[in-house]
Amino acid sequence: MTDFSNEDQVRYACWTDTSFGDWRFDRQSRELFGPAGSRRLSARPASVLSALLEADGAVVRREQLLARVWPGVTVCDDSVTQAVGELRRAFGGRDAARAVLETIPKTGYRLLITRETARSATTAQVSGNNTDICDGLREVEAYALCLEARQVVARSGDYQESVALTREAVSLAPSMAAARTEHALALAYQYLYIAAEAPVIEAAKRHAEQAIALSPDDALCHAVLGYVHAATGATRQAISAIAAAMPCSGQDSFCDYLSAVTLFMCQNYRGAAVLAERASDRDPADYRSLALAARAALTFDKTRARAAANEALVRAERALRLDPMEARAQTMRRLMLAQLDRNEEAVTGLDFAADPKSPLDFFEALTLAEIGERQAAATKLNALGAQGLLNREWLIAEPAFQLLSSESGLTDLAA
Repeated sequence: MTDFSNEDQVRYACWTDTSFGDWRFDRQSRELFGPAGSRRLSARPASVLSALLEADGAVVRREQLLARVWPGVTVCDDSVTQAVGELRRAFGGRDAARAVLETIPKTGYRLLITRETARSATTAQVSGNNTDICDGLREVEAYALCLEARQVVARSGDYQESVALTREAVSLAPSMAAARTEHALALAYQYLYIAAEAPVIEAAKRHAEQAIALSPDDALCHAVLGYVHAATGATRQAISAIAAAMPCSGQDSFCDYLSAVTLFMCQNYRGAAVLAERASDRDPADYRSLALAARAALTFDKTRARAAANEALVRAERALRLDPMEARAQTMRRLMLAQLDRNEEAVTGLDFAADPKSPLDFFEALTLAEIGERQAAATKLNALGAQGLLNREWLIAEPAFQLLSSESGLTDLAA
Protein backbone atom coordinates (compact mmCIF):
# COMPACT_ATOMS: atom_id res chain seq x y z
CA MET A 1 0.00 0.00 0.00
CA THR A 2 1.07 3.58 -0.47
CA ASP A 3 1.15 6.83 1.41
CA PHE A 4 1.32 10.04 -0.57
CA SER A 5 4.27 12.17 0.55
CA ASN A 6 4.41 15.89 -0.19
CA GLU A 7 7.47 15.23 -2.35
CA ASP A 8 5.60 12.66 -4.44
CA GLN A 9 2.68 15.04 -4.93
CA VAL A 10 4.96 17.91 -5.94
CA ARG A 11 6.80 15.68 -8.38
CA TYR A 12 3.63 14.28 -9.90
CA ALA A 13 2.06 17.75 -10.16
CA CYS A 14 4.77 18.61 -12.70
CA TRP A 15 3.78 15.69 -14.91
CA THR A 16 0.93 16.70 -17.17
CA ASP A 17 1.07 13.76 -19.56
CA THR A 18 1.37 10.20 -18.21
CA SER A 19 1.66 6.99 -20.27
CA PHE A 20 0.99 3.51 -18.92
CA GLY A 21 0.84 0.58 -21.30
CA ASP A 22 -1.50 1.36 -24.19
CA TRP A 23 -2.99 4.29 -22.30
CA ARG A 24 -2.14 7.95 -21.86
CA PHE A 25 -3.69 10.36 -19.36
CA ASP A 26 -3.51 14.15 -19.68
CA ARG A 27 -4.16 15.56 -16.20
CA GLN A 28 -4.72 19.10 -17.39
CA SER A 29 -7.53 18.25 -19.83
CA ARG A 30 -8.59 15.07 -17.94
CA GLU A 31 -8.46 13.22 -21.27
CA LEU A 32 -7.78 9.48 -21.21
CA PHE A 33 -6.42 8.19 -24.52
CA GLY A 34 -6.53 4.49 -25.38
CA PRO A 35 -6.65 2.01 -28.27
CA ALA A 36 -10.26 2.86 -29.08
CA GLY A 37 -9.90 6.65 -28.86
CA SER A 38 -10.17 9.22 -26.08
CA ARG A 39 -12.59 10.01 -23.29
CA ARG A 40 -12.76 13.02 -20.99
CA LEU A 41 -13.17 11.97 -17.37
CA SER A 42 -15.28 13.74 -14.77
CA ALA A 43 -13.32 15.54 -12.07
CA ARG A 44 -13.58 12.90 -9.35
CA PRO A 45 -12.72 9.82 -11.47
CA ALA A 46 -9.82 11.85 -12.89
CA SER A 47 -8.58 12.51 -9.35
CA VAL A 48 -8.88 8.81 -8.51
CA LEU A 49 -6.83 7.92 -11.60
CA SER A 50 -4.23 10.53 -10.65
CA ALA A 51 -3.91 8.95 -7.20
CA LEU A 52 -3.53 5.47 -8.69
CA LEU A 53 -0.92 6.67 -11.17
CA GLU A 54 0.92 8.44 -8.39
CA ALA A 55 1.02 5.16 -6.44
CA ASP A 56 2.68 3.53 -9.50
CA GLY A 57 1.28 0.03 -9.00
CA ALA A 58 0.95 0.08 -5.22
CA VAL A 59 -2.43 -0.43 -3.57
CA VAL A 60 -4.38 2.74 -2.73
CA ARG A 61 -6.84 2.21 0.12
CA ARG A 62 -10.45 3.35 -0.23
CA GLU A 63 -10.13 5.63 2.79
CA GLN A 64 -7.10 7.27 1.15
CA LEU A 65 -9.13 7.94 -1.98
CA LEU A 66 -11.97 9.40 0.09
CA ALA A 67 -9.54 11.72 1.87
CA ARG A 68 -7.79 12.66 -1.36
CA VAL A 69 -10.74 13.13 -3.72
CA TRP A 70 -13.40 14.33 -1.26
CA PRO A 71 -11.40 16.19 1.42
CA GLY A 72 -13.50 17.76 4.16
CA VAL A 73 -16.76 16.39 2.69
CA THR A 74 -18.85 13.61 4.20
CA VAL A 75 -19.69 11.15 1.43
CA CYS A 76 -20.64 7.49 1.49
CA ASP A 77 -18.17 4.76 0.60
CA ASP A 78 -20.18 4.17 -2.56
CA SER A 79 -18.78 7.43 -3.98
CA VAL A 80 -15.44 5.67 -4.54
CA THR A 81 -17.23 2.75 -6.20
CA GLN A 82 -19.04 5.10 -8.57
CA ALA A 83 -15.84 6.95 -9.51
CA VAL A 84 -14.00 3.67 -10.11
CA GLY A 85 -16.98 2.47 -12.14
CA GLU A 86 -16.58 5.44 -14.48
CA LEU A 87 -12.88 4.61 -14.78
CA ARG A 88 -13.71 1.03 -15.75
CA ARG A 89 -16.11 2.26 -18.43
CA ALA A 90 -13.40 4.58 -19.74
CA PHE A 91 -11.04 1.62 -19.93
CA GLY A 92 -13.54 -0.20 -22.14
CA GLY A 93 -15.87 -1.87 -19.67
CA ARG A 94 -15.50 -4.26 -16.76
CA ASP A 95 -13.82 -7.07 -18.72
CA ALA A 96 -11.31 -4.86 -20.52
CA ALA A 97 -10.57 -2.91 -17.31
CA ARG A 98 -9.39 -6.08 -15.53
CA ALA A 99 -6.11 -5.85 -17.46
CA VAL A 100 -5.54 -2.30 -16.17
CA LEU A 101 -7.27 -1.85 -12.82
CA GLU A 102 -7.41 -4.38 -10.00
CA THR A 103 -9.82 -4.35 -7.06
CA ILE A 104 -8.33 -5.53 -3.77
CA PRO A 105 -11.38 -6.82 -1.84
CA LYS A 106 -12.28 -4.80 1.26
CA THR A 107 -9.10 -2.76 0.80
CA GLY A 108 -8.72 -0.61 -2.30
CA TYR A 109 -7.42 -0.52 -5.86
CA ARG A 110 -4.21 -0.55 -7.85
CA LEU A 111 -3.13 -0.18 -11.46
CA LEU A 112 -1.64 -3.27 -13.04
CA ILE A 113 0.39 -1.23 -15.52
CA THR A 114 3.11 1.08 -14.22
CA ARG A 115 3.61 4.49 -15.70
CA GLU A 116 6.13 5.92 -18.09
CA THR A 117 5.90 9.64 -17.67
CA ALA A 118 6.71 12.03 -20.47
CA ARG A 119 8.45 15.05 -18.97
CA SER A 120 9.63 18.14 -20.73
CA ALA A 121 13.27 19.14 -20.36
CA THR A 122 12.28 22.03 -18.12
CA THR A 123 10.47 19.82 -15.60
CA ALA A 124 12.78 16.82 -15.45
CA GLN A 125 13.92 17.55 -11.89
CA VAL A 126 12.05 19.15 -9.00
CA SER A 127 14.94 21.19 -7.69
CA GLY A 128 16.42 24.66 -7.93
CA ASN A 129 14.75 26.80 -10.59
CA ASN A 130 12.65 23.84 -11.72
CA THR A 131 10.63 24.10 -8.51
CA ASP A 132 9.51 27.57 -9.61
CA ILE A 133 8.54 26.17 -13.01
CA CYS A 134 6.48 23.45 -11.35
CA ASP A 135 4.80 26.02 -9.11
CA GLY A 136 3.88 27.98 -12.22
CA LEU A 137 2.54 24.89 -13.97
CA ARG A 138 0.41 24.01 -10.98
CA GLU A 139 -1.01 27.54 -10.80
CA VAL A 140 -1.80 27.50 -14.53
CA GLU A 141 -3.60 24.18 -14.13
CA ALA A 142 -5.40 25.40 -11.00
CA TYR A 143 -6.52 28.54 -12.83
CA ALA A 144 -7.86 26.43 -15.71
CA LEU A 145 -9.81 24.27 -13.25
CA CYS A 146 -11.32 27.38 -11.67
CA LEU A 147 -12.41 28.73 -15.06
CA GLU A 148 -13.96 25.38 -15.91
CA ALA A 149 -15.82 25.33 -12.58
CA ARG A 150 -17.23 28.77 -13.27
CA GLN A 151 -18.34 27.74 -16.77
CA VAL A 152 -20.00 24.58 -15.44
CA VAL A 153 -22.09 26.64 -13.02
CA ALA A 154 -22.93 29.32 -15.58
CA ARG A 155 -24.13 26.86 -18.22
CA SER A 156 -25.61 23.90 -16.38
CA GLY A 157 -25.76 24.71 -12.66
CA ASP A 158 -23.76 21.58 -11.75
CA TYR A 159 -22.61 22.72 -8.32
CA GLN A 160 -21.18 19.35 -7.26
CA GLU A 161 -18.83 19.34 -10.23
CA SER A 162 -17.82 22.90 -9.36
CA VAL A 163 -16.84 21.80 -5.84
CA ALA A 164 -14.77 18.91 -7.20
CA LEU A 165 -12.96 21.09 -9.75
CA THR A 166 -12.11 23.87 -7.31
CA ARG A 167 -11.05 21.41 -4.60
CA GLU A 168 -8.55 19.99 -7.08
CA ALA A 169 -7.38 23.54 -7.83
CA VAL A 170 -6.71 24.20 -4.14
CA SER A 171 -4.82 20.91 -3.78
CA LEU A 172 -2.62 21.90 -6.74
CA ALA A 173 -1.98 25.48 -5.60
CA PRO A 174 -2.87 25.95 -1.91
CA SER A 175 -1.17 29.36 -1.76
CA MET A 176 -3.08 30.69 -4.76
CA ALA A 177 -5.76 33.14 -3.62
CA ALA A 178 -7.88 32.64 -6.73
CA ALA A 179 -8.13 28.88 -6.14
CA ARG A 180 -9.31 29.36 -2.55
CA THR A 181 -11.74 32.08 -3.64
CA GLU A 182 -13.35 29.88 -6.27
CA HIS A 183 -13.51 26.93 -3.87
CA ALA A 184 -15.17 29.12 -1.24
CA LEU A 185 -17.75 30.15 -3.82
CA ALA A 186 -18.33 26.54 -4.89
CA LEU A 187 -18.83 25.51 -1.26
CA ALA A 188 -21.32 28.36 -0.79
CA TYR A 189 -23.23 27.04 -3.82
CA GLN A 190 -23.12 23.57 -2.26
CA TYR A 191 -24.52 24.96 1.00
CA LEU A 192 -27.32 26.82 -0.77
CA TYR A 193 -28.29 24.26 -3.40
CA ILE A 194 -27.19 20.81 -2.24
CA ALA A 195 -26.75 20.46 1.52
CA ALA A 196 -27.33 23.27 4.00
CA GLU A 197 -24.82 21.89 6.51
CA ALA A 198 -22.90 24.14 8.90
CA PRO A 199 -19.45 22.57 8.19
CA VAL A 200 -19.84 23.35 4.48
CA ILE A 201 -20.51 27.06 4.94
CA GLU A 202 -17.85 27.30 7.65
CA ALA A 203 -15.35 25.81 5.22
CA ALA A 204 -16.46 28.32 2.59
CA LYS A 205 -15.90 31.19 5.03
CA ARG A 206 -12.50 29.83 6.01
CA HIS A 207 -11.32 29.55 2.40
CA ALA A 208 -12.59 33.06 1.59
CA GLU A 209 -10.78 34.52 4.59
CA GLN A 210 -7.59 32.66 3.67
CA ALA A 211 -7.87 34.05 0.14
CA ILE A 212 -8.14 37.59 1.53
CA ALA A 213 -5.09 36.98 3.71
CA LEU A 214 -3.17 35.84 0.62
CA SER A 215 -4.39 38.72 -1.58
CA PRO A 216 -5.94 41.57 0.46
CA ASP A 217 -6.51 43.81 -2.59
CA ASP A 218 -8.33 41.18 -4.65
CA ALA A 219 -11.91 42.39 -5.00
CA LEU A 220 -13.30 38.96 -5.81
CA CYS A 221 -11.99 37.55 -2.52
CA HIS A 222 -14.07 40.13 -0.63
CA ALA A 223 -17.07 39.66 -2.93
CA VAL A 224 -17.08 35.91 -2.33
CA LEU A 225 -16.88 36.43 1.43
CA GLY A 226 -19.89 38.73 1.10
CA TYR A 227 -21.79 36.05 -0.80
CA VAL A 228 -20.91 33.48 1.87
CA HIS A 229 -22.28 35.78 4.58
CA ALA A 230 -25.44 36.46 2.55
CA ALA A 231 -26.00 32.71 2.20
CA THR A 232 -26.55 32.53 5.96
CA GLY A 233 -28.60 35.72 6.20
CA ALA A 234 -25.76 37.73 7.77
CA THR A 235 -26.77 40.91 5.93
CA ARG A 236 -24.54 43.41 7.74
CA GLN A 237 -21.38 41.33 7.26
CA ALA A 238 -22.30 40.66 3.62
CA ILE A 239 -22.72 44.34 2.75
CA SER A 240 -19.51 45.19 4.62
CA ALA A 241 -17.59 42.67 2.51
CA ILE A 242 -19.10 44.04 -0.72
CA ALA A 243 -18.11 47.57 0.35
CA ALA A 244 -14.53 46.31 0.77
CA ALA A 245 -14.63 44.83 -2.74
CA MET A 246 -15.84 47.95 -4.55
CA PRO A 247 -12.69 50.16 -4.42
CA CYS A 248 -10.57 47.44 -6.04
CA SER A 249 -13.07 45.76 -8.38
CA GLY A 250 -11.34 46.99 -11.54
CA GLN A 251 -12.92 45.61 -14.71
CA ASP A 252 -13.99 42.24 -13.29
CA SER A 253 -17.52 41.69 -14.57
CA PHE A 254 -17.98 38.49 -12.56
CA CYS A 255 -17.03 40.31 -9.35
CA ASP A 256 -19.71 42.90 -10.11
CA TYR A 257 -22.25 40.16 -10.87
CA LEU A 258 -21.54 38.26 -7.67
CA SER A 259 -21.69 41.49 -5.66
CA ALA A 260 -25.03 42.26 -7.31
CA VAL A 261 -26.38 38.82 -6.37
CA THR A 262 -25.25 39.38 -2.79
CA LEU A 263 -26.95 42.77 -2.58
CA PHE A 264 -30.10 41.29 -4.13
CA MET A 265 -30.13 38.57 -1.47
CA CYS A 266 -29.77 41.36 1.12
CA GLN A 267 -32.76 43.11 -0.54
CA ASN A 268 -30.64 46.11 -1.57
CA TYR A 269 -32.34 46.20 -4.96
CA ARG A 270 -31.03 49.49 -6.32
CA GLY A 271 -27.44 48.57 -5.51
CA ALA A 272 -27.99 45.14 -7.06
CA ALA A 273 -29.38 46.68 -10.26
CA VAL A 274 -26.50 49.16 -10.61
CA LEU A 275 -23.80 46.51 -10.17
CA ALA A 276 -25.60 44.00 -12.40
CA GLU A 277 -25.91 46.59 -15.16
CA ARG A 278 -22.21 47.45 -14.80
CA ALA A 279 -21.32 43.77 -15.07
CA SER A 280 -23.35 43.47 -18.26
CA ASP A 281 -21.68 46.56 -19.73
CA ARG A 282 -18.27 44.95 -19.17
CA ASP A 283 -19.28 41.65 -20.79
CA PRO A 284 -21.45 41.96 -23.92
CA ALA A 285 -22.26 38.22 -23.82
CA ASP A 286 -23.51 38.28 -20.22
CA TYR A 287 -27.26 37.70 -19.97
CA ARG A 288 -27.30 36.60 -16.31
CA SER A 289 -26.43 40.05 -15.00
CA LEU A 290 -29.09 41.79 -17.08
CA ALA A 291 -31.69 39.23 -15.99
CA LEU A 292 -30.77 39.97 -12.38
CA ALA A 293 -30.98 43.72 -13.05
CA ALA A 294 -34.42 43.16 -14.57
CA ARG A 295 -35.65 41.35 -11.46
CA ALA A 296 -34.14 43.90 -9.05
CA ALA A 297 -35.50 46.93 -10.94
CA LEU A 298 -39.04 45.51 -10.72
CA THR A 299 -39.08 46.77 -7.13
CA PHE A 300 -38.40 50.45 -7.93
CA ASP A 301 -38.49 51.23 -11.70
CA LYS A 302 -40.58 49.05 -14.01
CA THR A 303 -39.46 50.91 -17.14
CA ARG A 304 -35.84 50.19 -16.28
CA ALA A 305 -36.76 46.58 -15.51
CA ARG A 306 -38.40 46.17 -18.92
CA ALA A 307 -35.37 47.58 -20.73
CA ALA A 308 -33.04 45.21 -18.88
CA ALA A 309 -35.34 42.26 -19.57
CA ASN A 310 -35.41 43.06 -23.29
CA GLU A 311 -31.62 43.18 -23.54
CA ALA A 312 -31.23 40.04 -21.38
CA LEU A 313 -33.59 38.23 -23.73
CA VAL A 314 -31.55 39.29 -26.78
CA ARG A 315 -28.34 38.04 -25.17
CA ALA A 316 -29.85 34.74 -23.97
CA GLU A 317 -31.14 34.03 -27.47
CA ARG A 318 -27.69 34.84 -28.86
CA ALA A 319 -26.16 32.34 -26.42
CA LEU A 320 -28.67 29.70 -27.51
CA ARG A 321 -27.74 30.16 -31.14
CA LEU A 322 -24.20 29.22 -30.14
CA ASP A 323 -25.31 26.35 -27.87
CA PRO A 324 -29.00 25.39 -28.13
CA MET A 325 -28.64 23.06 -25.13
CA GLU A 326 -27.35 25.65 -22.65
CA ALA A 327 -29.76 25.07 -19.77
CA ARG A 328 -29.31 28.41 -17.99
CA ALA A 329 -29.86 30.40 -21.18
CA GLN A 330 -33.06 28.43 -21.83
CA THR A 331 -34.46 29.13 -18.36
CA MET A 332 -33.47 32.81 -18.38
CA ARG A 333 -35.00 33.28 -21.82
CA ARG A 334 -38.33 31.92 -20.60
CA LEU A 335 -38.25 34.07 -17.45
CA MET A 336 -37.51 37.24 -19.42
CA LEU A 337 -40.28 36.44 -21.91
CA ALA A 338 -42.70 36.04 -19.00
CA GLN A 339 -41.55 39.29 -17.40
CA LEU A 340 -42.20 41.01 -20.74
CA ASP A 341 -45.75 39.52 -20.79
CA ARG A 342 -44.94 37.30 -23.78
CA ASN A 343 -46.57 34.35 -22.07
CA GLU A 344 -47.33 32.21 -25.12
CA GLU A 345 -43.62 32.18 -25.99
CA ALA A 346 -42.57 31.71 -22.36
CA VAL A 347 -44.48 28.45 -21.94
CA THR A 348 -42.67 26.78 -24.84
CA GLY A 349 -40.43 24.22 -23.21
CA LEU A 350 -41.48 25.32 -19.70
CA ASP A 351 -41.40 22.49 -17.17
CA PHE A 352 -44.69 22.46 -15.27
CA ALA A 353 -43.79 19.27 -13.37
CA ALA A 354 -43.33 19.47 -9.61
CA ASP A 355 -40.23 17.26 -9.54
CA PRO A 356 -37.19 19.55 -9.87
CA LYS A 357 -34.12 18.35 -11.74
CA SER A 358 -31.64 21.07 -10.79
CA PRO A 359 -31.44 24.43 -8.96
CA LEU A 360 -32.23 26.09 -12.30
CA ASP A 361 -35.82 24.96 -11.77
CA PHE A 362 -36.03 27.92 -9.36
CA PHE A 363 -36.21 30.20 -12.40
CA GLU A 364 -38.80 27.93 -13.99
CA ALA A 365 -40.88 28.45 -10.84
CA LEU A 366 -40.50 32.21 -11.19
CA THR A 367 -41.62 31.95 -14.81
CA LEU A 368 -44.70 30.02 -13.70
CA ALA A 369 -45.45 32.76 -11.18
CA GLU A 370 -45.04 35.48 -13.81
CA ILE A 371 -47.51 33.83 -16.21
CA GLY A 372 -50.10 33.40 -13.44
CA GLU A 373 -49.55 29.71 -12.62
CA ARG A 374 -49.00 30.48 -8.95
CA GLN A 375 -50.04 27.16 -7.47
CA ALA A 376 -47.75 25.32 -9.89
CA ALA A 377 -44.96 27.74 -8.99
CA ALA A 378 -45.51 27.21 -5.27
CA THR A 379 -45.55 23.43 -5.70
CA LYS A 380 -42.27 23.49 -7.61
CA LEU A 381 -40.62 25.76 -5.04
CA ASN A 382 -41.78 23.50 -2.22
CA ALA A 383 -40.26 20.53 -4.05
CA LEU A 384 -37.01 22.45 -4.56
CA GLY A 385 -36.89 23.23 -0.86
CA ALA A 386 -37.59 19.63 0.09
CA GLN A 387 -34.64 18.48 -2.04
CA GLY A 388 -32.27 21.18 -0.76
CA LEU A 389 -32.09 22.83 -4.20
CA LEU A 390 -33.43 26.23 -3.16
CA ASN A 391 -31.56 29.43 -2.28
CA ARG A 392 -33.94 30.67 0.41
CA GLU A 393 -32.32 34.08 0.72
CA TRP A 394 -32.85 34.69 -3.00
CA LEU A 395 -36.44 33.42 -2.73
CA ILE A 396 -37.27 35.86 0.07
CA ALA A 397 -35.77 38.75 -1.91
CA GLU A 398 -37.42 37.79 -5.22
CA PRO A 399 -40.32 40.13 -6.17
CA ALA A 400 -42.41 37.14 -7.19
CA PHE A 401 -42.30 35.86 -3.60
CA GLN A 402 -44.81 38.48 -2.54
CA LEU A 403 -47.19 37.10 -5.17
CA LEU A 404 -46.64 33.55 -3.96
CA SER A 405 -46.46 34.02 -0.18
CA SER A 406 -50.12 33.16 0.24
CA GLU A 407 -49.75 29.86 -1.61
CA SER A 408 -49.46 26.58 0.30
CA GLY A 409 -46.28 26.14 2.32
CA LEU A 410 -44.16 28.95 0.95
CA THR A 411 -44.20 31.14 4.03
CA ASP A 412 -42.82 28.27 6.13
CA LEU A 413 -40.37 27.36 3.37
CA ALA A 414 -38.72 30.76 3.44
CA ALA A 415 -38.67 31.02 7.24
